[in-house]
Amino acid sequence: MKLLADIAMLRHERDHLEASVRRQTGEDLPSGATAVELRGLEHKLECALGKVRETKDKLMEEQLDESHHRVHILEEQNSFLGHMILKVLKHNLCTQPAKC
Repeated sequence: MKLLADIAMLRHERDHLEASVRRQTGEDLPSGATAVELRGLEHKLECALGKVRETKDKLMEEQLDESHHRVHILEEQNSFLGHMILKVLKHNLCTQPAKC
């Protein structure tokens, strides 16, 4: 019995979501939609698109900041390793007789 109720609930949710998609994409507009209705839909779409672009821009900016941070860390590590190599090379040269 619970399984049947779950199936019915999922079907209802699917139908609701499909209707929402049709509304959002304009598929359910009657062929005689008025200019006012179309302008309203266009405005909703522009607002939604603006939010998507804003979210995308924010995400890209965060990723760029993270990349800059990683580059900075790698540059510091590279510099440190370069200094360590020079120290080792200097040490090796100085430990060899008659070279220092």
